Amino acid sequence: MRPFATLAFAALLAVPAARPLQAQLTAFTGATVWDGTGGPARPNATVLVRDGRVVSVGTAAPPAGARVVSLAGRYVMPGLVDAHVHVTGRWAPVGVTDPRARVEA
Repeated sequence: MRPFATLAFAALLAVPAARPLQAQLTAFTGATVWDGTGGPARPNATVLVRDGRVVSVGTAAPPAGARVVSLAGRYVMPGLVDAHVHVTGRWAPVGVTDPRARVEA
């Protein structure tokens, strides 16, 4: 798999975009999609993203009016964002000493 393609796709979903009056619709086409459900990877799939959220994964043609981004030859895992974190509570105020309260802060 190509980690760069996965990272780039996740970054695209995480970046907030200026919202026009109509919903922003983007179709990422041609990639091999692994969705983590236990099923096999799907080659030449289309991932449809509306307003930064994955709304479908399949093989249908992109809907009319959608911005189309070709990911031919790439591998993606839609929805996998920030899968590696360390919850430390370092950001909590100094006076908060309870470990759970620090994380919740």
